[in-house]
This record gives sequence, structure tokens and C-alpha cells, in this order.
Amino acid sequence: MNTFFGQEKSFLFLPQENEEYEIFSDNKSLSPARRKWRGLELMERLSSVAKQGYAMLHGKSQIDYLLLRATHMSDFDKNKCLETMNKLIHKIEDEVPSTIYHYTKAEAFKGIIEDKEIWMTNALFVDDKAELRASLEGSMFRDVEFINPQFDSFKNESGVPESKSIEDYYLACFSEARNSFDQFRAYGNYCIGFDARRLKKKRYNLFRCVYKQEDIKNWIISKDKLPEWGSKCFDKARFYKKWSFAEVRFARQAKLKNKHYESEHEVRLLVRSNSSWAWYTNSPEMFCDQPAVYFRHHDKMNLPVPYVNFFIPKRPKTKKELETMVKGKSPIETKQIIRKMEIEQEKELLPINEIVIGPMQHQEEAVKATKILLLENGYNKVDVIPSDIPFRGY
Repeated sequence: MNTFFGQEKSFLFLPQENEEYEIFSDNKSLSPARRKWRGLELMERLSSVAKQGYAMLHGKSQIDYLLLRATHMSDFDKNKCLETMNKLIHKIEDEVPSTIYHYTKAEAFKGIIEDKEIWMTNALFVDDKAELRASLEGSMFRDVEFINPQFDSFKNESGVPESKSIEDYYLACFSEARNSFDQFRAYGNYCIGFDARRLKKKRYNLFRCVYKQEDIKNWIISKDKLPEWGSKCFDKARFYKKWSFAEVRFARQAKLKNKHYESEHEVRLLVRSNSSWAWYTNSPEMFCDQPAVYFRHHDKMNLPVPYVNFFIPKRPKTKKELETMVKGKSPIETKQIIRKMEIEQEKELLPINEIVIGPMQHQEEAVKATKILLLENGYNKVDVIPSDIPFRGY
């Protein structure tokens, strides 16, 4: 086992390809939870740059010393751990219906079709003021005997998560409900049916919302019982287990929604894009595969609202290509490069199965206009159906 100590200033070390790293803060002035958070962030950094053969950590944080503990693993063990972790994360993800629906107004629908993209709004600026901040009552786990010690942390939760914890998350909202009268009235007369399988891609996750404390409790308990947690490879590489548990915590926050929205049967598409790179100013390659952030004017709020674009590139850049593009660049230069690349990329058609036109005064004309719009933009196999809801739509 190798041990590395680093002073408050920056330091350099050379990890070996067959080593896994865990990082612990020795700063006694920080709370245990804070030290753990910083440790996880730094572990993520090491993991991302290990292939380059170096890791540079700067002393801009409040951490005085870092203890880096390296445990040797064979390539077989490492690959087995990665395989186990991937299986575990897959089981943490939600199964969603094959088609999910997005309700919107005519102007936004036109933009989705013509631009081949979906705008995902920053979680702090969506209609639900409590988005991603529905409180979890830790007391309901008081009598639960978890199999895995990590899950005991849910027993200590109380109150609402701080807005700081969600400011880097962006989401687009869908529904399991097709031809919903309530959602036509709330969001617009165009119901777009998407192939959910093709909305899943790297960094983008689909979550099925729950609206009751009992439902999220049962979901958490079911994930604690997954047999993959008991894999022996996790004994050698605890980082993989911690990373998998972080996925549970992330999913818990993404799934639980305020009870007043239960009728929407929401499925949400979620992605993270960090605006601040304060802890990793020398490592833009860590963020180069995150989506670029844009801004649109919000008429009612009268302010610029941040959003990211979901689209399917015709030729996606590999992580290695992206790292080469931003090598040696500053954070702001990296963001500009990624934004320019996104704008210039050719896009595939979005995975749209059908359009349901809601009740409105000129529904027949809307159906015809929608068919023409789709054909003019390459969507030749999308069904356009008028809603059968008997509402005049004045």
C-alpha cells in the first residue's frame, strides 16, 4: 500500500494503472460530512485523470492535508469491479414506459421539431418551486435494519435540501399519461410521444417520480436488498461501492416530488452541468462531456433562465476527442469550445413516435399544419392524431 501526503499548496503524484485510490481529508476543522464530500469530489477527479498518468490538486480548498491511500488491484479485479458497479447502477435506474409524453405549446413544439432538440431547464427555474427539494423524513427508517451501512445515512435526513445542491441540475418533464386533459390545459395543446429508450444516453438519466414518503421508503429499501452490494470486489475497492451509493442518493432526490403533482405521472430526464469548476480549475477535461449552458429570456420572471440542449448528434465525439479539444484551455475557453461544437454538430431526428393534438378551436387545421411541419423536417413516420376529448377549447 502506498501513501501520499500533500501540503496545502499544489502537488503532483503519478498513479499506476493497476491502482485504485481513496482520498481522505485530515482537516479537523471540517465536519465529517464536509470532509467526506470533498473526498468524493477529489476521488472523482483522480478517476477521470488517472489515464493521463498524473493528477494535480490545488490548495484553494480549506483542506490542509490529503492522505491518498493506494491499494493494488489486478486488472481482472478492476474490470470485475467495474462490471459489478455498472450492473448495480443499471438496477438503480428506473424502468419507464416505452413511450413517454411531453406537453407543450405550439411555438415550443415548432422549435423542438425544427431544431431537433429539447430544452432542459435549470431545476431552480421550473414551475415547481420545490423541484428536487422534496424533503425526506429520515424518522420513517427508524425501525428499518439496512443490510448495507451506507443506507443508514437516510435515517439522519430531515428538512428540505438546500438550493445550492441542485443548481447544476437540468431537467425536461415528461408524463406516462397520453392525451391528458389536465396537462393539455396546464402546458399546451401538443402532446409529443417520445421513444424513452433513445432518450437515455451518457450523463442523461430518466426517473419515474413518486409522490408519497411511503413510496420512496419502499424504493430505498428495495435498492438496499440488491445482491450486487455484497460483491467481494468491493472489499478491495470501496470507492466503487461509494460511487454506486451516490447514484442511489441522486436517484432518491430526483424521484421524490411534491404530492400536489401526483396527477401528472411524471417521468423526468435529468442531467448535470457544472457552472462552477472551482475545485478543478486545472482539469477542464473533467467537464468536457457535460452539455453547454445557454440562456433564454423568461417573460413572466423577466430574467435570463439557464438551460441545456438535449439532442442526438450524428457523430458523437468520444471522450478522448473532447479531452484533446480542451487540453491546455482555461475553464471559460473550454465552455466556449463545447458550446461552439454543439451549435455546429449535425443532429439526428428526435425519437418521436406520435403527436396528439389537444382540444382547441382549430384542431383540424392544427393536425394538417403539424403533418406538414413534420414532413418538411424529415419526420416521415410520425402519427398525428386529434384528441378525442370533447372540449371546445375557447
